[in-house]
Amino acid sequence: MSDIADSFVQKGLTTISKNLDRMVEKGKIPSQKKDEIMGRIKGTIQVKDMVEADFAVEAAIENESLKLNIFKNWIRFVEKR
Repeated sequence: MSDIADSFVQKGLTTISKNLDRMVEKGKIPSQKKDEIMGRIKGTIQVKDMVEADFAVEAAIENESLKLNIFKNWIRFVEKR
């Protein structure tokens, strides 16, 4: 998971963790599964850190130039692999 500031990354990871906690509390997943999921999510403020990701979802605000810039930066790092 990537964002423009570490505080946003941490907030996102906290939100994901809380959502998974609710799923554990409701019996939808075991607590071990939550730990496994959180162990697979890495946070960064550097797009280059996402080059090895198996899966990417763009979820920026609806700003075309911002979205295009995100993909251009990501592609630049992927092509260097």
